[in-house]
Amino acid sequence: MNKAFFLCLLVIGCYTPKKALKQLNNAFNEHPDVVAKFANEKYPIKVSKVDTIVVSDTGYLFVPEYVHQTDTIIDTITKTKYIVKNVDKIKVVTKNVTITKMVVDTARVADLTHQLNQCNSDKVKSKEKSNKSITWLLIFLCISLFINSLLLVFKK
Repeated sequence: MNKAFFLCLLVIGCYTPKKALKQLNNAFNEHPDVVAKFANEKYPIKVSKVDTIVVSDTGYLFVPEYVHQTDTIIDTITKTKYIVKNVDKIKVVTKNVTITKMVVDTARVADLTHQLNQCNSDKVKSKEKSNKSITWLLIFLCISLFINSLLLVFKK
């Protein structure tokens, strides 16, 4: 009974990533604002690079001034002409500013950093394990050479 209880506690007590994700989904469904605030505090948005492009363009707007001229040819026929008297030149300056911000996803960076650290630790462990294996192989080789030399000496 006592062993079964401890075994049950061990199985239930494991906090796996699947359980953590399930709890996070439940929290997100119930209180999305709290989860968003927590994620924003733990993984803030970082602007890594800001690039500003300024484009200035100068154009000219020509505004003609028309003069209305009416000529009467016959009593009932009138001829109307519009004559350009002055043309005003107005300078129009257009300025476009484009700001580009590169935003880094710190949550993704933290996840990738964690994965990289885990891979590096696995690499070190496997290297140590292979070094130990090679060491033991060399020890056994030396022992076997020693035993073979002893056998050769005593056989004579």
